[in-house]
Amino acid sequence: MKLNFGSGIERIKGFMNIDVSKDVMPDVIWDMDEYPYPFEDNSADMILCCHTLEHLSYVDKTLKEFARILKVGGILHIKVPHYSSATAVCGNPQHKRQFSLGFRHFIEMEGFKTVFYRLVWGRPQSNVNYPIKWFPMKVFGFLASLHPQLCERFWCYLVGGFEEMELIMQKKEVV
Repeated sequence: MKLNFGSGIERIKGFMNIDVSKDVMPDVIWDMDEYPYPFEDNSADMILCCHTLEHLSYVDKTLKEFARILKVGGILHIKVPHYSSATAVCGNPQHKRQFSLGFRHFIEMEGFKTVFYRLVWGRPQSNVNYPIKWFPMKVFGFLASLHPQLCERFWCYLVGGFEEMELIMQKKEVV
């Protein structure tokens, strides 16, 4: 089973799409601030959670639920706005928190190991594919992936903030 928490209008085929709003027609209507989630222990192969955690009151409880629901070896794929993004907290009144790369260590304490993480610098402001817009984004994105901690600490204040942080984590075997 694959779960897409906070699916919104981005329903993904092959996933069970979960959202609090019945208007987006999810497979399961659920408020992620209500615990426990309506899924069996060790039942999911993958959990996708894109731009949802920043809306929740208790991220720590949510991560514990993800760890409970995922099978050993299961994948947790998270995308959240980076704290330096214009949309992190001030840009959206529904956002309750902001995230930095330190969040990865918090997830690891819940029984996950890091498979992949990166900072995403900027997004195109229009549908038009101007090379002048795409070139800096690709270069800055590549450089940020070489040493994300350094970029997060210093560089984001020099060239502007990162739009989002992406983490792919794998549930470790309980010892």
